[in-house]
Amino acid sequence: MDTPFEQIYLFRHVMVQEAAYSLYPPTERADLHLHALRSTEALLPEHALPAHAVALADHARAAREGTENRQLHNDELKYVAMAVDYAVSRDLLSEALDHLNRQCELTSDAQRTGVLMRMGSYALALGRFGDAVMYAERVGRDAVKRGDIVGQGKSKRALAVIAASQGNREEGFELLEDSIELFRRAGDSSELIRAVNGKARLLVDSGRYDEAKDLLAELVELCETDNKPFELALSLESLAELQQRTGEPAAALDSYKRADTLMQGHGSPRSRIYAKAGLGHVLVQLGRLDEAEPLVRELIRDHRQSGRHLELANNLETLAELESRRGNVDIAEEHRREGLEVARKYGAVRVVAMVTANLGLYLIDRGKLDEAGSLLLDSLRTREEIGDQPGLGASHLGLGRLRALQGRKEEALGHYRQSLAIHEAIGAGERADECRRGIEQLLDS
Repeated sequence: MDTPFEQIYLFRHVMVQEAAYSLYPPTERADLHLHALRSTEALLPEHALPAHAVALADHARAAREGTENRQLHNDELKYVAMAVDYAVSRDLLSEALDHLNRQCELTSDAQRTGVLMRMGSYALALGRFGDAVMYAERVGRDAVKRGDIVGQGKSKRALAVIAASQGNREEGFELLEDSIELFRRAGDSSELIRAVNGKARLLVDSGRYDEAKDLLAELVELCETDNKPFELALSLESLAELQQRTGEPAAALDSYKRADTLMQGHGSPRSRIYAKAGLGHVLVQLGRLDEAEPLVRELIRDHRQSGRHLELANNLETLAELESRRGNVDIAEEHRREGLEVARKYGAVRVVAMVTANLGLYLIDRGKLDEAGSLLLDSLRTREEIGDQPGLGASHLGLGRLRALQGRKEEALGHYRQSLAIHEAIGAGERADECRRGIEQLLDS
């Protein structure tokens, strides 16, 4: 198409583009966009297309404006999907969500479930719980209309994860059982394994360690037998978290390493984050700080860029522990305070309670006892409200230490004894032993 120099200038110049664009008749505007689309495709090498995917999708949409051109619809859909993947590869989840909204408009009913599930996952990572619920419920409504049992199960499982993230464990368990039953009815073993793994993680989070251990042993064996590497990686992550909670950091490290290796070949770039975060945390636990630091700092940098607020709060906690072990107490406190600020702004109640308690425990060691007491009491009240038994045990343990330092012996004994009862009930042996030592020291004093 031959275009006079003046028209090229008017079309491209940022200050007058809109006015110049409106001078063209609709059909000619569509032709210009089609020309831009095909010319760009011809000029760019394949590997460079993702960086220009948004512009190419815009050209495809404008080129088919007012028509039913199926090829241009497919072109737009292809480039929007490419734009999503490009944003995710740069860890820009908010941008990816914008593109996914557009992809949803272009996708058929049968294929929309996957798009909506992805949107819910990213919304949850960003701490946008209301949006995550909305997407999951839409999946469920669409699945009911189609008679899609697997889609209904995915909706229930997603809602369970959201409920658990907000501390609503009983609701989470009920929804997971519903999803497990739906996947069984549908005969979908992969989705069933993921739902059962979700139940195992929730058992770990609830302090029901023996139940979780038995369930995870079955899952790992099943995944290995059925050759399901991605599901095996998820199960190993859950097992590693359990091993950390029960004082087995070396075993947890092995499990996280296996999960990370499997994710390299079978998981998305985003799915690898959780295994890497676990690796960083357990390396700090084992005192292998030089190995842990680059891993944790890389995750924090990526989370800041993408706005993954909940994951940022968790990894700031890990970095704070690392700096604390190195003796950098002021830096460690800064990281903990930032983690609490992020959690309060974006996090679920359970996450806020955890970060609050951790800062309180740290301030005990720094001699800031009044602030530590206020934080630990806040965390204790919250954990009582949501029924967080492991967290409740940790808060009582911290208050036992604090009251002992303040010379409030009877209060300290009361907190230690409550903590001991909880930790014995959930099988947390190391924590229970710490409580016993605290009680013995107070009785001997």
